[in-house]
Amino acid sequence: MTTALILGVNGQDGSYLAESLLRRGIAVVGVGHRDESRHVAPQSGFTYVKLDLTQSGGLAELVERAGPDLAFHVAAVHGAIDAGFTY
Repeated sequence: MTTALILGVNGQDGSYLAESLLRRGIAVVGVGHRDESRHVAPQSGFTYVKLDLTQSGGLAELVERAGPDLAFHVAAVHGAIDAGFTY
């Protein structure tokens, strides 16, 4: 079975991508910084992994363990990070 790794599965793009891949029979390992998946329901073929991407080595270990055939990076910070930041 093909396995996809999605960094940012809790966001809009990541959750839509996960659902689309699961419908196609592709197993998904979804990565986010929250304790659980926000939008993708627990189901066969879906594994959620809480991971802080700023911590050294965590991603490399996950890739080694999961052995994905595909990888997607859709993780991003949205909104103002600093009170003085403007668009």
